[in-house]
Amino acid sequence: MTRPISREDILNYFRYEEAYGGIPEKNFMAAWEIFTEVLDALEGAATDQALSNLALHLNDNQRAWLQRLAQAANRMDDAGIAALIDEEAYHAQKEPRFGEQNPDLIDMTFWKLMVQRRWSAWSARMHFDRACQAYMAELNKEPDDAVENLSEEELIASMENRPRYEYGGAVWSFWRFGSSCTRLPDGRAIWIGGEHEDFYDPDFHIYNDVIVMQPDLSIDIYGYPLDVFRPTDFHTATLVGDQIYIIGCLGHYGTRQPGVTPVYRLDCQSFRIEPVVTHGDNPGWIYEHQAEYSAEQHAIKITGGTVFLRWEGKRQSKQNRKSYWLDLVTGEWSVGQRK
Repeated sequence: MTRPISREDILNYFRYEEAYGGIPEKNFMAAWEIFTEVLDALEGAATDQALSNLALHLNDNQRAWLQRLAQAANRMDDAGIAALIDEEAYHAQKEPRFGEQNPDLIDMTFWKLMVQRRWSAWSARMHFDRACQAYMAELNKEPDDAVENLSEEELIASMENRPRYEYGGAVWSFWRFGSSCTRLPDGRAIWIGGEHEDFYDPDFHIYNDVIVMQPDLSIDIYGYPLDVFRPTDFHTATLVGDQIYIIGCLGHYGTRQPGVTPVYRLDCQSFRIEPVVTHGDNPGWIYEHQAEYSAEQHAIKITGGTVFLRWEGKRQSKQNRKSYWLDLVTGEWSVGQRK
């Protein structure tokens, strides 16, 4: 049983140099994640008096550092974001797209901003799209109960007088379900795929991209041709050396293949993705499962999750209650206990 992390462990992580197990000097991502978690945890207790008491314990260097951070945060208001990307750039870069090569480094200012801000597609529409802003402003003029009391003819007339808004294609977003995040020993974090919204939403999209956040918080986004890497969500991503094995997927309804388990391998240096040829007793079209690498077996163990069975009939899927092993040397699947 692992020992719980103590407060002293956390403090020592910041006190010690990297060579002695401390935080790397330029790993802003680790510092940012811990700092924002602390802010969120204390939000409810952060009264003016509590903050005043806390400020008394800051030394001059700490106070100056926080003032610099606050000044930088204050610059990221509407005007500051507009300086990064205007409405014209938003419309040029807003839609998801596939890569043209394996990999394809896609340098989109809007996409990177969406990673940084963690905005939904709808938030981006409301921030950058003046037609969407005008449409919502008009809708909000009348309270819901006033609309409910209108007759059918009055409601139709009211709708005809309102501005129209064409949603068009989906807007690219980093706010996703079913994506994976893998932390590398060198401080990088790698997000793979995921879906935004449900199938009925105009911004629904399942992604096949790879997003890399460097320790200094800079961002690289890689796209892939559709025939190289299918859109994926609710998969697992297992780090083995400098490669990530991407196993399973929910995917678009029409692309699911009963009896097949998709497996890909991502190289964390070149970011090239390749399919892994497998054989044997695989778990089938599995998603929402767990994966664990065994160095002793040099194999990945798959447990839990849901398996898609068939297109028609009452039982189209089932819960997985078995353990499956993928041998990374031979590519063979086996089921049950591995010797």
